[in-house]
Amino acid sequence: MTGPTSTSQLSEPAETSGWSSKPSTPAPAAGPRVLLFSGGSATDGLSRLLPTKTHNSVHLITPFDSGGSSASLRSALNMPAIGDLRHRLLALADVDSESVSALLALLRFRFPWDVDQVLASRHLRELAEGADLHWCGVASGARQRCVDWLQHARSALPSAFPLPGASLGNLVLAGAYLACGRDLNAAIAGYAELLNVRGVVRPVVNANLHLIATLENGATVLGQHRLTGKECAPVNSPVVDIALSRSLDHVDPFVPAIDQVTAELIQAADLIVFAHGSFFSSLLANLLPDGIGRAIAAAGCKKVFVPSLGYDPEQLGLELDQAVAHLVRRLGREVPDVPTRQLLDTVLLAEPALDSLNERQYAKLRDLGVDVVHEQLTSPASGAYYDDSLLLAVLMQMSRTPDEGVTVKE
Repeated sequence: MTGPTSTSQLSEPAETSGWSSKPSTPAPAAGPRVLLFSGGSATDGLSRLLPTKTHNSVHLITPFDSGGSSASLRSALNMPAIGDLRHRLLALADVDSESVSALLALLRFRFPWDVDQVLASRHLRELAEGADLHWCGVASGARQRCVDWLQHARSALPSAFPLPGASLGNLVLAGAYLACGRDLNAAIAGYAELLNVRGVVRPVVNANLHLIATLENGATVLGQHRLTGKECAPVNSPVVDIALSRSLDHVDPFVPAIDQVTAELIQAADLIVFAHGSFFSSLLANLLPDGIGRAIAAAGCKKVFVPSLGYDPEQLGLELDQAVAHLVRRLGREVPDVPTRQLLDTVLLAEPALDSLNERQYAKLRDLGVDVVHEQLTSPASGAYYDDSLLLAVLMQMSRTPDEGVTVKE
């Protein structure tokens, strides 16, 4: 069997790699622009570690979730999903700052699922008045801004809005969204400033849309929550394609476009990572807006796919080579004449995953024109899942900006 390419080759000086050894490592403030297409919680551990290496990471997150507490907010306020965005902002927050730590504790608060609605409403009113004990330790300026945002959210929510299980951090971010004239990026910027977020977090588009999945058996699934297998039964037929709808009640197809800022962030990346997580709803959903493929093709960095190690119900009947083919097709839809390697050049595999690949799959990946790179990415502590510190080290090595003893050759 033809073996995969070893990442040990990455550190060898060669004309094709453009890398040479260098002993020094830059400070995180000068770290590489590692851009992740992701969503959900699968990359939270990696995101919490990223600031130790770089403060310039970029996180493009899907705002299409239609389940959990985000669903209630979306329905009440006619807005994109913000739960995954809020989660990533907290993961990148400056935990070494005492004032930020106090604010983090507040924004992580969630009303108990079994709390009485009347008691929860009273608690929310006290929080919105800045009188609750949860505000202790939060700097006055940050407290006032959060109180203002919470008041915006509270005044806009219907009295029957279900508070049990609601995330206070989501309510604050929703209030910031309303206060900023429904500009989600402006709301995120204000939120990030209070948390001293070390990186850039953006929704891939600022649009109130929902996922549509077409299954192999001809059925259509509308809504992300019906696809992930968390709130509804998993799909019983393989997913063949996904798209976006303006309505959750009926299929109303719509293709949004990324803005210029997002396009420039993609084009300026030092490494693009198609991250692990739910394959269709967290990864491919990010690639649906117009302009994504063109921006990725224009980026002069490495583009790497990190497959999930755990079971993903969305990948029913989908082997690794087929998942990569899905990814390549999606990336190439608006740039059909661009070589595959300009869109995706590397599939990064954890060594235990090699046992599940056969020669036919390796041949398919080679035919697609991508390199298969394998590394030790799990540990006794991480079990069958990625060890985030090991994964981070490899991604930093792959980035175009010098780090981990690797530098760009002039």
